[in-house]
Amino acid sequence: EFWHYALIMLSYGFFWSAILPQYETLTLNHIKDNLDAYSSIRLWGSIGFILMVSSLGWLFDVISIQHLPMIMLALMLAIVINGLVLPAADSSICEGLDDSEKDQQGDQPLEQKLVLSIGLISFLVINVLLQITHGPYYVFFSIHLQQLDYANWMIGLLWSLGVLAEIVIFWKIAFFTSRWTLRELVILSLFFTMIRWFLTAYFAGNGLVLIFSQCLHAFSFGLLHVVSVKYIASFFPGKLQLQGQAIYSGLGFGLGGAIGAYLAGIAWSLGASYVFSAAALVAFLALVIAVYGLPRENNLS
Repeated sequence: EFWHYALIMLSYGFFWSAILPQYETLTLNHIKDNLDAYSSIRLWGSIGFILMVSSLGWLFDVISIQHLPMIMLALMLAIVINGLVLPAADSSICEGLDDSEKDQQGDQPLEQKLVLSIGLISFLVINVLLQITHGPYYVFFSIHLQQLDYANWMIGLLWSLGVLAEIVIFWKIAFFTSRWTLRELVILSLFFTMIRWFLTAYFAGNGLVLIFSQCLHAFSFGLLHVVSVKYIASFFPGKLQLQGQAIYSGLGFGLGGAIGAYLAGIAWSLGASYVFSAAALVAFLALVIAVYGLPRENNLS
């Protein structure tokens, strides 16, 4: 029984991870790396998530969870149909840098190349650590709230609240990007991520505190994701962008998420407070790396 579900999840993760970087790259090339436009598009996925989670939270109070496979099948078919209607990509968006851009990059001094290398490594490590901190949240948050006697419909609304906060960030992204650098936004978001997991660890039984901590999802996912997309576009210009998005998704959501979920499963017997406190410590480590490892310039290319 275990290996049956493990194989299903492995297959789902394998093919889903292959789709994401391609969608991101096609979108970014179409909008010319405009963060405002990207956020406006991205928020519709968040709206869909809210509608689905809110509906399922109520639905599973009425019907058996055994109907979930049919619901998932319908959603997967919708994704297939969506893929069929996407226009073919213009070959020009996959072209590499022109000769002048190549010459400029080839003439970069060694110190600048070193800064870019350190910045890239720091960025990737930060994203792995960030997703490790989300492991307990994605796997055990609902279970944690059930243990605290929250009703299923309330749990669904709390999940939706986090994504609603994410939508607000996507909608008003220009407010942040016009006032702070990418590095400053990463540091700010990681600080709020650390606070979020600390509050979840010790104050989840307080409804008002839990609502506030869920609103911090705007920073721990929403703002960090948009900034990360911009970082990837800068670190991996031209035809390298698809590989960059794949590395970002694979290391962050793939490796980091898997490690976080696995470690949370091992440590969950110690208690939710211990697990989410550990997540807060990992977020603090990512914050330190961001302070000392990320380049201070917005334009990294």
